[in-house]
Amino acid sequence: QQQQQQQQQQQEQQLQEQTLARYVIEQMKLHHEREIEHYKQLLAESKRNEQASQRRREQVEEELQSAQHTILELEAKVSSRDEKIHRLNADNSKLLSKNLQLEHHISNQQQRQQQQHQLYRQTVPLTSSGMPVAGASSSQRALHAVRDLRLTRQASM
Repeated sequence: QQQQQQQQQQQEQQLQEQTLARYVIEQMKLHHEREIEHYKQLLAESKRNEQASQRRREQVEEELQSAQHTILELEAKVSSRDEKIHRLNADNSKLLSKNLQLEHHISNQQQRQQQQHQLYRQTVPLTSSGMPVAGASSSQRALHAVRDLRLTRQASM
């Protein structure tokens, strides 16, 4: 009987050990299934992130190409404006040069006029109001005018 009891105890102990082993195995299996599910979720999330990154890379590439196109357009506009400014500066230089020539010409004309007027006053007797004296003949005034013209031409050469 004692042997039977020992056998029964051994069987119970084996049963308990087997039950405990099944429980531990079941728990490990559940733990591994949870880990596998967790890794599957991480993998799915990683794939979503990779797809989102790819879409963002494509979007950034499009934005970069658009920005480069805009830069090229702006550079073309700046170049065109620079050319226009260069042409306008050249035109301005020509106009300034022409203005200086005209001012010089006007100054020369004014000097000639003053010289002619002085010669006229020196050769034709004038009244106090600047009018020729009635006695000066028209032929005298014509001779003086011809002489004034010759002197003016000589002065301008």
